[in-house]
Amino acid sequence: MPTLRSMISIFLALGASAQNTTNGANCTTFNWDHNKAYWKTYPPRRASAAKTCPSSNTTTTTTTTTNNDNNLQTCPITASGDDTYYFRTNLTALSSSTFAPVVEKTVDRSALLTDEFRQNVTGAIDGTSWLEPGQSGYLNFTAYSYCFTGTVDGCTPGVDNHTPVEVCAPLWHTLHLKKEDFAFVDGIHSVVNISSDRVGLFKDPYEGQARSWGNAQEGRMIACSVSISQDLTLIYS
Repeated sequence: MPTLRSMISIFLALGASAQNTTNGANCTTFNWDHNKAYWKTYPPRRASAAKTCPSSNTTTTTTTTTNNDNNLQTCPITASGDDTYYFRTNLTALSSSTFAPVVEKTVDRSALLTDEFRQNVTGAIDGTSWLEPGQSGYLNFTAYSYCFTGTVDGCTPGVDNHTPVEVCAPLWHTLHLKKEDFAFVDGIHSVVNISSDRVGLFKDPYEGQARSWGNAQEGRMIACSVSISQDLTLIYS
């Protein structure tokens, strides 16, 4: 007889994850299997404009590396903006807006990795990486979610009772900055290399975004350290 874990694996292989599903079947019960949370990743999103780090040492930066006995300077590349990430499940017909609260009420409070198991989170994705001299590229941000498994019951047409389910919510935390609490999405930044002639094609995706508290660089650095300190299994998806 197949185990619940093997059945979940089959369902995950057959169905794509649903994001931001507000219309669909409703289920009133999440039968949590009491396994601890594990991490997954959202698809990477571009988080900065592209730029080229000059191959000569005529640029103005604060960090210097040595290459072939010539002092060549690396160049910072920074992402600064707020983005929104949504609850995901392997059951594409299941309404995320109604089921996320069901999960939060069911799972032990001590098992949650965030203050709330939210249907969506909007938070800062700020961060800085470095380009080597002569390198062109932009920053991607890969956000984390954390997931639980179990089965569903009390479902309306569209989802069968006792169906294995995986439910994932954005991983985030708050920091107290400028006398207010602000949300930060946990994740990692990575540089995507491009040719220098394509730099102008990649504008800042957050350009013109209104932010009440400016650059969150200090908080972003803390957010990264929080993300990698958790003792969890990370599954890239």
